[in-house]
Amino acid sequence: FGSLDRTVYILAQSILGGVSWGEVSDALLAMDWYMAPMFFFYILFCVLAVLNIITGVFVDNAFETARMQREFLVQKEMELREKYVKAMRTLFMQMDVDESGTVTLEEIEQ
Repeated sequence: FGSLDRTVYILAQSILGGVSWGEVSDALLAMDWYMAPMFFFYILFCVLAVLNIITGVFVDNAFETARMQREFLVQKEMELREKYVKAMRTLFMQMDVDESGTVTLEEIEQ
């Protein structure tokens, strides 16, 4: 690998798919036997870290979407309830002919 810059470059290529893991591990095995397991640990760690971050983003997005849908449904239900109460109030005000604030049986029968 030669230098730190070249090593970092090759490790980045290994993670991003620019170079095959087999090529790098073969070169590392030629240098020393313990370098290949260290390389595989590096790949494993990076892949698991990236997968964990991606999974976290999707789960967070799903929770946020579910929360927003629930808030939207509650808001719509409240609006529907207010509309129903207003319609009922208007109906009873129309039935209250003498404007006493109460609806009597005679007013209902009319």
